[in-house]
Amino acid sequence: MTLQACRKVLEDAVKAGAGAVTPAVPVYVDNQSYTGDDATKEFVLVRVNFGTTTEPTFCENVEALRGALVVEVFTPKGKGPGRGQTIATEIARQLNGLRYRSATGAKARMLTIGGPSFAALDGRPHFMTRLSGPFLASYT
Repeated sequence: MTLQACRKVLEDAVKAGAGAVTPAVPVYVDNQSYTGDDATKEFVLVRVNFGTTTEPTFCENVEALRGALVVEVFTPKGKGPGRGQTIATEIARQLNGLRYRSATGAKARMLTIGGPSFAALDGRPHFMTRLSGPFLASYT
């Protein structure tokens, strides 16, 4: 079981989506948070949370990776949801395209993607657009 390899498949899809828009948007993953408060900066935060990692059978436990992915896109406040929605749509397109096993042997697939949902954050100079949903992953 390699959680890191499965995490990377999901994070790479988000990075590909954020990199496909013009201009490209930086992506920060778990434990690598954006620390600036510059209202003109756009960025994406990604959280991969594993829930179930194994399931019992009559003979042994087998790997069955399940979890939730949360993607938050931050754009300057006061300019409407358009830019955040554009970024989120491209990220969702990349996540929906996850079908093949990576060179490392990891595979992940989104089940459903909720959103985009929107929030003007109190006390922050950013407007947030969120995608989230459950995923399945495996490693061979």
